[in-house]
Amino acid sequence: MVETVTTSVRLTSLSAHAVCFYEDDVEMQDAIVAHVVDGLRQQEAVVVVATPEHRGALEATLGRLGADLVILRRSGRYVAVDAMELLSRFLVNGSADATLFAEHVCAVLDRAATGGRRLRVFGEMVGLLWRDGNVAAAVQLESLWNELARARSFSLLCGYPTEHLEAAGLARLRQVCERHSRVIAPGSYRAAGPGHRGLGATQRTETFLPVPEAVPAVRRFVARVLRSWGVQHLVADANLVCSELATNAVTHAGSPFQVRLERSGTSVLVAVTDAGAGTARRQLADPAAVGGRGLAIVEAVADRWDCDTFADGKVVWALFDVGSFDVGSFDVGSAGADSPGLSA
Repeated sequence: MVETVTTSVRLTSLSAHAVCFYEDDVEMQDAIVAHVVDGLRQQEAVVVVATPEHRGALEATLGRLGADLVILRRSGRYVAVDAMELLSRFLVNGSADATLFAEHVCAVLDRAATGGRRLRVFGEMVGLLWRDGNVAAAVQLESLWNELARARSFSLLCGYPTEHLEAAGLARLRQVCERHSRVIAPGSYRAAGPGHRGLGATQRTETFLPVPEAVPAVRRFVARVLRSWGVQHLVADANLVCSELATNAVTHAGSPFQVRLERSGTSVLVAVTDAGAGTARRQLADPAAVGGRGLAIVEAVADRWDCDTFADGKVVWALFDVGSFDVGSFDVGSAGADSPGLSA
């Protein structure tokens, strides 16, 4: 008997392919345990592709929850393999070989899918590639999982550490998110918000995932930074602007986005960069429409605003000026969405 574990990562569809972004091993372990326990309680077979450390921690927790791993292994309902070892079987010159992937991954799935059992998988191989900076191979591997899911029925949860969000770049991060049916934000989005990873005392940046929970997380991030700069009186207006721009990135661009705050003298610049196509234009909203007024709000609240487009996205910026201001001191239009000038 396995005890119930409350979770926000339950996959309700047999063909679901979710990604969980985690900020530390504790958060990742909670997600793995919840995913596996939910499958076992539903009489599914579970495949865990993870590092030895994460497999060991998972199995220790399962034992405390009452799972008999000997019986589960013997029956094929619990199959655990080393992520790096399996990855090495089909990774060729830094890229995933589709034929070798199908051969070796299917062999693992076959060990668990006997008797027509429903199957769920936790996969950490993409997270290892992501950690090592091989984001292109991680995106490729996600695509191979999706191709395999068209031929076989299983649900899949992948795990990625958030510490590499900035290094991956918005365009690649968007590709990762687009290859999943569900994106699960780290717990900080629902609590205190992401930590500060800034460029220095006068600049702060943070990358956010394209999920609704990102919008209140942005507001908390902006409020903390502005208060640390001693400009509390700007919090309400800057948060209103950032909320609108973040909502546009999530809802319309469907893209991860980066929020940048910069101060110069008595002026504060806020900029939101995403990997979506097109530009941002203020439109006249129908009086009866619920939405469509975001940029009108930005224009009404900020002293200046504009949108600069790049080959790989756009940046919408707004200026709050309480004194003299030289727009040339802010680098908002000289590089693309993944450029060093717009990232941490």
